[in-house]
Amino acid sequence: MDINYILNEIHLLKGRELSNRIDQLAEFYGVARQSIWRSLNNAGVRKRAVRVDKGETKVTDDILNEIATRVNISKRLNGDFTNSVKKAVSDMIESGIIIPVGYARICTLLQMRNLDRKSLSLPTPHKQLISLYPNHVWQFDITNCLQWHLKNKGGLAERDVDRLFYKNKIVKEAKKIRQELLRFVIVDHCSGSFFFWYYYTSGERAEDGADFFYRAFQEKSSLIFKTLNVDYKGKYQIHGVPNILYSDKGSILRSKVMQNLFEALDVKIELHQAGNPRAKGMVEGLMRIIGNNFESNLKRMKIDNLEMLNKVALDWCINFNCNKVFRNNKRRTDLWLNIKDKELRIVPNEILFKTLQHKPAVTRKADGNRRISYDGRIYQCPDVNAVKQRVIIKANAYEYPSIDIHYDGKVWTCKPLIADKYGRHITDDAVIFGDYKSLPLTKLEKSKQELELIAYEKWGVEYKGNKGKRQSIPPSNIGEYEVKTTQNNISAIRRKGVQSITPNIHLPLTKEQKKYDVVPNPDDYRLIPINEILRQYVAEYGRITPIINSKIKSLYPAGVPISITLTDIHKMIDKDVNTKQLNA
Repeated sequence: MDINYILNEIHLLKGRELSNRIDQLAEFYGVARQSIWRSLNNAGVRKRAVRVDKGETKVTDDILNEIATRVNISKRLNGDFTNSVKKAVSDMIESGIIIPVGYARICTLLQMRNLDRKSLSLPTPHKQLISLYPNHVWQFDITNCLQWHLKNKGGLAERDVDRLFYKNKIVKEAKKIRQELLRFVIVDHCSGSFFFWYYYTSGERAEDGADFFYRAFQEKSSLIFKTLNVDYKGKYQIHGVPNILYSDKGSILRSKVMQNLFEALDVKIELHQAGNPRAKGMVEGLMRIIGNNFESNLKRMKIDNLEMLNKVALDWCINFNCNKVFRNNKRRTDLWLNIKDKELRIVPNEILFKTLQHKPAVTRKADGNRRISYDGRIYQCPDVNAVKQRVIIKANAYEYPSIDIHYDGKVWTCKPLIADKYGRHITDDAVIFGDYKSLPLTKLEKSKQELELIAYEKWGVEYKGNKGKRQSIPPSNIGEYEVKTTQNNISAIRRKGVQSITPNIHLPLTKEQKKYDVVPNPDDYRLIPINEILRQYVAEYGRITPIINSKIKSLYPAGVPISITLTDIHKMIDKDVNTKQLNA
C-alpha cells in the first residue's frame, strides 16, 4: 500500500464520505478496511476520538503475574518452556479464578508488560569487557566434535549425531564411544587472532593441554614449517604468553600439571561459572565459525589421519586470520601485529616448558647469609630480614636458571651464585678481610634496640658488646633506681613426708596499726604499683588532675596496698579536696 496516496485521498473527507473512500481503497488494495486504518494510525492519522478507557483493563496485575509465573517456572535449562499461556489461563479458570477477558487480550496485556515468553527468554544485560592490548587476555575452550570420528583404517568419518543423541535420550551407541575428536581453541580477546588444534583422545587430558598450549605460545614459523613443510614469512604471527587465560571450569586447567605450568609462566587463570557461554562469547562465536566454515568442507576431502586433519586445519586457520575482514576493515593478524615489545612475553624452550609442568612453588629456609639451595644451585635473598626465615621460591620461566624469591610481600629475581676455583659461592655483599662493612640493621635488630632503650630508661640497664652477642649490665646508680623488696613474696616449700607449714609473717607495726592476734594473710599487704593504680583510676573516674595525681602519690609513695579499693581512694581524695575548698 502507498500510504502517501491514501493520505492524499482522505485528508479532506469526513463522516460517510471518509468511510466509503476507505472501503474503496481496501477493495483496491485487496485488504480489509481495518488494515487501511492500521496503516493510517501508524502514520499518525486518527479520525476517531480516543477511547476514554484506553490502556485500562479489568484484569488485575496479580492475575497477569500469576499467569507469567506459571509459564516462567516451566522454563528448562535449554531455554524451552514446557507450559504455555493458554494452558496457564485454562488451569486458573478451572481452579475457580475469574478472568474477565479472552485469551487474545491476555496475550496482548502480557506483551505490554514484557511478561510474554519471548520477553522472559531475553538474556540479562551485561557490561562490555575489554582487553588492553594483544596477549593481555586469551580465551580458551574445548569442544567435542561429535559429528566426526577417526576409523582405524578408513580415516575421518561422519557420525549420525541425531541417532546418538535425540530429545531426552542417549542411546546405547553413544555410551560405547571411547575416542573423541576434541577441538582446542584459543583466541586473543583484543585482536581476534586465533589458533586451534585437534586431538583424538579418550577425554580432556592434561598432557594434551600442555602440548596445545606450547603450540599456541610458540613462534608460528617453526610450527608451520614442521606441519606444512613451508618456509613461512607471512603475517600470521600470534605467539607469546598471555597475561590472563579466561576459560570455563574444565578438567584440564584444574589439573596440578597445568597449575604448576601457568604459575611458573605467571599466567593468571580466570574461570567463569559453568553453563554461562556468554562469559567468553568471542571463543564461543569462533567455535561456530570453525564448524560452519572449516568442518563443513571436510566431506569434500580425504582425511586419512589426525596429522592430515591438523595440516588442513592449520592452513585454513592461517588464511582465515590473514584474509577475512574482522573489524574496521582490518584483518585479525593486522590487529595482533600492533603488539609492543614490552607486551610480548616469549615462551621458554620446549625442554624447560615441559620441566615447568612438574616444578611447583617450594619453601626454603635461608641461612645466616640469606643463602638458599634450589635445584642444585645456590642463591642469595637480597632482603637482610630473611635470615633464618622461610621464603617461597618459584622458577622464573623467562630468565631460567634465575628464580623468583617471595618474602614479606616482595619478590626478587635472583641469579644463581657462581662458585669460584676454590669452590666458594661468593655472595654480592661479601667483603675482603680488612674492608669489613656491617650490613644494615634488620627489623628484628631495630626492635631489640628499642627494647634496650626501654630497659635503660626504666631501670637503668645498659648493654655492651656487638649485635651478635649483647650483654646486659645492671644499673650503676643504685640511688636513682631503688631496689625494692617485699617480705610477703616468701612461700613455703613442701617437703616429702612433712606437712606444709605457712610461715608466721609479721610486718613492722606503725602507730595506726594494731597487732594481730592471729597470723595475717600475706596478700593483704601486697603493694600495687602506683602507675597501675593511676591507670585504673583513669579508666574508672576519667582524667586525673595534677592535684589528684600529687595527692595519690603523697598518700602512697611506695604503692597501694591491695586491700584498699579505688572507691576508698576516690572518697579520701574527694573529701580532702572539699575540705580544702571549705577552709579557703
